[in-house]
Amino acid sequence: MAARIAELVDSAGLSVAVAESLTGGMVASALAEAPGASAWFRGAVVAYASEVKHQLLTVPPGPVVSAEAAAAMVEGVRQLLGADIAVALTGAGGPRGQDGQPPGTVFLGLSNGLHIQVEHHHFDDDDPAEVCARTVAEALRLLLEHLSRPPADLPPEQRRPEGGCSEASTKVAQQSQRGSSDMAEEARTAQYEVLIEGRAHPWDKDTISVADIRELGNLPANIAVVEEELRDGTERTLDEEEVLRPGKLEEGKRPTKRVNFRQA
Repeated sequence: MAARIAELVDSAGLSVAVAESLTGGMVASALAEAPGASAWFRGAVVAYASEVKHQLLTVPPGPVVSAEAAAAMVEGVRQLLGADIAVALTGAGGPRGQDGQPPGTVFLGLSNGLHIQVEHHHFDDDDPAEVCARTVAEALRLLLEHLSRPPADLPPEQRRPEGGCSEASTKVAQQSQRGSSDMAEEARTAQYEVLIEGRAHPWDKDTISVADIRELGNLPANIAVVEEELRDGTERTLDEEEVLRPGKLEEGKRPTKRVNFRQA
């Protein structure tokens, strides 16, 4: 898979970065060994310790084996290393669990600067080495699938014109430069948090509609919205007219509602 990834990123003129935890650099090694890696592989951060995730990759306080951590890691390393696309991996390789998650729990994140995708996997294996090997394979598969999508299948704002970044990409870069202090202040003053495709959004109203979720997370109107319960992994597709209560924020604590909204 790494060789095919190399072909696709090289032909598209893209660069790739990686943030790893439980795999300890295994994904970075696979990419570094691919043909022509020096032209497109920006590098990797092996954030094995929780403090490194929090301090270097700006993972918010709280569990590091979570969708939120994977989302923060992947965008953090993408910006830190100046890459077009990044992949991040965090999880409990075993033999013990972590952060209330059983061994074999893994969260993968992918960011292209416009969109963050998070996947939740559970590998039922007692061997940490096998869990890590399967995690690496899934991370490479996630990256390859993203790169293999034809331009026609991507939203217009994510299509990259030949020879440079799209106007939307430039806007996103400008917003991210503007955003850290502004968004931090907004998050501090918000009463609620809404998690959409692995990214936390501050919210000030007592209720949120499916239309609000679509607008907040930039989800297309023609695809159903799924509510994923993070505590037990259960999922349900939301009715378009449904109104929900977002997770209440309390100082220094996790939000009361632990769900992630995503595209079906």
